[in-house]
Amino acid sequence: MEEQNVVPDQLTYGALIDALCERGTVEKAYHVYDSLKENGLNSNVVIYTTLIDGFCKAGKIDFSLTLFGRMTGEGFHPNSCTYNVPISGLCKEKKLPEAAEFLERMLEEGVKPTVVSYTILIEQMLKEYDFDHAYKVFHQMVSLGNKPDVCTNTSFLVAYCNQGKLKEAEDLMAKMKEEGVQPDFKAYTVLIDGNGRSGLLDRAFDMPKCMVDARCEPTHYIYSVLIKHLLHEKRTNGSGCRTELDPKTEENSINIADVWKIMEYDTALMLFKKMVGNGCSPNVNTYNALTTGLCREGRFEEAWKLVDHMKQC
Repeated sequence: MEEQNVVPDQLTYGALIDALCERGTVEKAYHVYDSLKENGLNSNVVIYTTLIDGFCKAGKIDFSLTLFGRMTGEGFHPNSCTYNVPISGLCKEKKLPEAAEFLERMLEEGVKPTVVSYTILIEQMLKEYDFDHAYKVFHQMVSLGNKPDVCTNTSFLVAYCNQGKLKEAEDLMAKMKEEGVQPDFKAYTVLIDGNGRSGLLDRAFDMPKCMVDARCEPTHYIYSVLIKHLLHEKRTNGSGCRTELDPKTEENSINIADVWKIMEYDTALMLFKKMVGNGCSPNVNTYNALTTGLCREGRFEEAWKLVDHMKQC
């Protein structure tokens, strides 16, 4: 640009800094920022926020805070997005007191915290089982007119399920729906896993139907979570099953062949029917496993029905 006598302006520098931070090359982004200053241009809140966020995501929270201080020192007023960056970064570093100080600073400076600001703090407090402070921050959020969103509520769902408080979790899920906050995939997954860990398998297996009714389609991952808890239940009942399924595997790799090897055949078929009934399309490995198993059991008529079903899909 400069070779063609085209002088970059503040917007040009800002776009370049943003692109470099997105790629994680924060040192280069800071070098561009230096060039901006050297060319007599002023920074702004957006550019500073981009840099603060970039260094924070790069794990350089101390320098991120230095930039925050420099920004305010130059007379720029951080907005809620700017404040959310150090709050999030400090929470990830498990420095809750320092993060809470930034929230208080927002209020003192007349910057209204957003739902995101509060949710970041609440989530970390609940992870550290600091329920008293989490509830206090929650009530402060509501008193300032911020309506808890699905992320806020899911943070509490996770905490309740981790403590085995399934009634509180179920009540919260019902309250979300009453208040028009639609539970998302993560919220349902948390509740399914929580019920499974508490041995409430019937309730866990009812959840995919609830998801379908709420237009939140269950995936293979949901069924892998259910499988995991079914296997755990069989082990605790003395079945001797030792094969484990990893619920973190790729969605499409979940395969009823594994279930067939270690569970009753009818249980595997029941799981298959639930998958189909809830709109989750089985892959060819699933069909092959079921038809092979049925043939070995002499259940040829059922095997043929599966083959016909496969042809129709």
